[in-house]
Amino acid sequence: MKEIEGLEYKTAYAVQTEGDCEGRSTRTLGYATGEPEDIKEFYDGQKMYKIWLNEVKIYSIDSEASGRRKHLEKEISGLEEKLEQLREQIPR
Repeated sequence: MKEIEGLEYKTAYAVQTEGDCEGRSTRTLGYATGEPEDIKEFYDGQKMYKIWLNEVKIYSIDSEASGRRKHLEKEISGLEEKLEQLREQIPR
């Protein structure tokens, strides 16, 4: 996952285990914040065999962040267009 520069985030975890005895599917047990080992211990009684924690970053988005992102995307698009124009001018 790409970091979003300048935005603070909290880390949470998607807690998963096998969904069947053959391990062909997974089942989400829940979502949690805290230390990974504490989370695994908390969900230990609900697991089939193993517990996996998939990190999820939760950003607090406001209108300022949204506007800044749109501005940067527009700027990137303009720079990509200029780069393409310059590439077309290079003799081959």
